[in-house]
Amino acid sequence: RLGIGTTSPGFKLHVSASSDNLHLESGGTGGPSFRMTDNSASSDGDMFGFIDFSANHHAGSTIVFNRISNVMVDNTQGTTDSRLTIHNHVAGTLTEVLSVASGKVGIGTTNPQEMLDVSGSEPSIRIGDSAANKHFNIKVATGGGVSKFRVNSETHSNTLVVTNNKKVGINQGAPSVALDVVGDTKITG
Repeated sequence: RLGIGTTSPGFKLHVSASSDNLHLESGGTGGPSFRMTDNSASSDGDMFGFIDFSANHHAGSTIVFNRISNVMVDNTQGTTDSRLTIHNHVAGTLTEVLSVASGKVGIGTTNPQEMLDVSGSEPSIRIGDSAANKHFNIKVATGGGVSKFRVNSETHSNTLVVTNNKKVGINQGAPSVALDVVGDTKITG
């Protein structure tokens, strides 16, 4: 074991310093590179490289707070796929929160099915203008056995609701007819 800045290395290479533990610099056109290679035989589902961000929690034990990892999805010659993941601590557990697999991005899922796949219990996406303090939330909601695509603003809920039973609500969270509008309407044609 080799220790730099420590007399008791815990790894094959253990570098200890108060700041700037590793610096890569290159004067060439390719820039500095850092490569991790796993030469062992890998199988589907194997993690074959990760970077952990660890620190001591309030009780003094060292835990991994964040992780970037690479996972083998399909190890078949010619169709090899991998998944790049980002983990965060969520409610005390290291949880995969972002996945990039086969050109698709998953938030809350390890197996994204579309270019962007957001999954979870009633997942929501916020699009906002921070300067004006205005926003819209786009979410999938459930209730009464009906899935709902819901758009809310910073001041109104149920701005627009589209259900999986072919009903649309404007200012109405549970539309009961094909188009259910609460409030004044104007139709011109």
